[in-house]
Amino acid sequence: YSAAFLRRITALKEKDPVTGAALNNPLGAIFKTNGTSGNAPTSSLFFDVSTVPGVNVGSIPKNAVRPLAIGEDLETYEKVGKVGLGDIDVSSDGSTLWAVSLNDKQLLSIPTTNPTASNVGHYPIPDPGCRVGSGNYRPFALAYYLEKVYVGLVCDAQVSQLNSDLSAA
Repeated sequence: YSAAFLRRITALKEKDPVTGAALNNPLGAIFKTNGTSGNAPTSSLFFDVSTVPGVNVGSIPKNAVRPLAIGEDLETYEKVGKVGLGDIDVSSDGSTLWAVSLNDKQLLSIPTTNPTASNVGHYPIPDPGCRVGSGNYRPFALAYYLEKVYVGLVCDAQVSQLNSDLSAA
């Protein structure tokens, strides 16, 4: 599995690579890559988490209207690591794909068989105690280990700009 990730001066996939169907929101795309020994791997859309009610992965203009040149992609610059999806991981039994929705700070549980907008779980990721007024907490990292899901995040100190307000949990 692989998830879309917003980067500066880089286009997002706006269509399913196999079917050509347009994606609801490229920031919510998760792809599945299949390949067998000796064959070229192929990736197709596995699930678009932006279709799940109560999940907001954020937005970014379409590739055609978003400047993809250095120094011109100012909106993207401000949104990297804040919209779309963060880390993903699969449960040890392979039945659940876990993902972090960056914009609304939620942990998502997606069944690996027949995911739909109605069978995806989403759980708020709480603030770990960042100092009020210093900035925001930013979840991103994820690990599934010994039947538990661990989420890693930082207090970004974006407002205060103080090293003492930077921390990781």
